[in-house]
Amino acid sequence: TWMLLLKPIRYFNPNWISNVILFSNVNNHFWYGFLSTMRYNFSDRLTFSGGIDGRYYRGDHYRKIDDLLGGNYYASDFGARVDPLNTKLVEGDRILFDNSGFVRMGGVFGLLEYKRNKFSTFLNVSTSIQGYSAEDYIRAKIVTLPDTSFLVGFSNTEYYSDSVYHNDKVYTLDSPEAQNQRIDWINLFGFTIKTGAAYNINDNHNVFFNTGYLSRPQKFINVITTRDRSKLKPFDLTDNELVRAVELGYGFKSRIFSANLNGYYTNWENKPVDSPPSVLEDPTDPESDRIPVNILGINALHKGIELDFAFKPIQNLSIEGIASIGDWEWTSAATVVISVEDESSFDFDAEGVKVGDAAQLQLGGLVRYEPIKGLYFKLKSSYFGNNYANFQPEDLKGDNARRQSWKMPNYMLVSAHAGYTFNIGKIRLAARANVINLFDTVYISDARNNDQYSSSQLKDFDAASATVYFGQGRRWNTSLQISF
Repeated sequence: TWMLLLKPIRYFNPNWISNVILFSNVNNHFWYGFLSTMRYNFSDRLTFSGGIDGRYYRGDHYRKIDDLLGGNYYASDFGARVDPLNTKLVEGDRILFDNSGFVRMGGVFGLLEYKRNKFSTFLNVSTSIQGYSAEDYIRAKIVTLPDTSFLVGFSNTEYYSDSVYHNDKVYTLDSPEAQNQRIDWINLFGFTIKTGAAYNINDNHNVFFNTGYLSRPQKFINVITTRDRSKLKPFDLTDNELVRAVELGYGFKSRIFSANLNGYYTNWENKPVDSPPSVLEDPTDPESDRIPVNILGINALHKGIELDFAFKPIQNLSIEGIASIGDWEWTSAATVVISVEDESSFDFDAEGVKVGDAAQLQLGGLVRYEPIKGLYFKLKSSYFGNNYANFQPEDLKGDNARRQSWKMPNYMLVSAHAGYTFNIGKIRLAARANVINLFDTVYISDARNNDQYSSSQLKDFDAASATVYFGQGRRWNTSLQISF
């Protein structure tokens, strides 16, 4: 639940206008689909499995008034279909945004596996068509005529007005020609090819190899934007992500110790940033509207090594550990297309800038002790380092091209867990207790470099210029599971 604070109410009045309200963001998700698989053994060595997959998704997203905090109604122009002078909004009314996103997907996949003695290999192929659509219920409506189209809605800006005169006729929100803004289905094709092999040298040692090529459609937020002030619209360009990856590994297994070590190298083309950035519509006017833009043609290289192990020196004690050391960097410059119509764009250079919001050094450990059957105590720790803030493309120009984003402080989290499973007659009970962030560590889990939404106007690529998200403090939970 969020709070919108404008100004306090000072005097009692039966027609109080709420200037302070509480509102909430609502996201309702609906998934439907089917999955059909089959498996056929050509021989003891060769097996085929495959199937078809279909899914449909609808997500409803809106903001609604939860509490008027003593007032009788709320007056606002938060929504182009609301007359700010004559509409009284009450609890439950929707403001600011109200839209639905739709996704439909259909695909086929197949897996061929071959095993002989100590050797095994596989080939996996899949293909899919993914469609995106959206509809808005609060922005200005659109009137589409044979010779033109325009928006109608209440507004004090130049984008649209509550009545439009065209060819001797007046069009308003109530005109039958005025319809919700809707994006027709945008269908994108993708496919994957993966293969790999493993060889068991003996009972203790094995080696493996995997490689793959993926052509993956962009995510919904990189295809359709709902963040534009006046229009629901698709981005101009939506080229697929292209991923080429290779992995080599070694495994060891014995009665008291096992471990896996692997190295990976992934070349990722057209990799999107976490969410499309927004830029000033007029770069020379810092007060102009910000408009969302899409970024294509930017590539990243992910490489690193990973290790995990498990050690069990005695029957009731186990020790586990993981280590991940990565080197993830953007490797290219790119052009941000602001508008295809007027050919406006800007160039930026992110080569050598670290991929943000991903701790590229992760270390973890776990100790689990079971003094008696059914009773266990577990202590777990995780260390995160080399974590960089997400960059802002429009900042990486001129003298700041290739400039590194702010590096967040390293941190370690510890959690404690305990549980006991026992029987009372034919009833089985499992009691568990967990303490997360045992030492109440204060840490930053996410950050955005030189965030345009920050109240600070600094652009210094440091802590003072970034917006951050602090992780949760100490918390605990308990549970009791009863099985009959």
